Amino acid sequence: MAGSGAYFLYFGLAGIAANLGAGFLSDRFGRPFTAWPALILLGLGSIALAFIDTVPAAAIFSSVLAGIGVNGSMVVLLAWLVDVSGERLRATALSLEENTIDLSFAAGTFLFGLAGSYIGFKASFAAAGILILSPAVALLQLFRSQQRKRLPGARNDAI
Repeated sequence: MAGSGAYFLYFGLAGIAANLGAGFLSDRFGRPFTAWPALILLGLGSIALAFIDTVPAAAIFSSVLAGIGVNGSMVVLLAWLVDVSGERLRATALSLEENTIDLSFAAGTFLFGLAGSYIGFKASFAAAGILILSPAVALLQLFRSQQRKRLPGARNDAI
């Protein structure tokens, strides 16, 4: 199996496990407890490709971390969005979230390719990982502020 095929195989398998685990952990222990570590794993998965020189090991290690990070954080962040948006704005909030993902894929692939041409792909992977890790701290602060202040129509036990 070629490199990208193996990468997405392990990414998908790790993602299946992450969806089940993150959903359970999020409902049991809260959204921040689950989302924050998942985002950290996603960032580390990207950085791993920049610093591990053994290509098969880098692909497997990175894809498992990224699969857990993407899928684990996605299910938790979607649940959090449903929790805080309130019933009246739920579909609008989810549509904005989906557009954000689509725009990030569209812009990210272009910018990643451009950056890779100038600074190399290893440095681009490292930069992407750092960009993922940076907002994880802000997200943790957002979760903490949501615990103190609920939006109108949101469930009070959600976070």
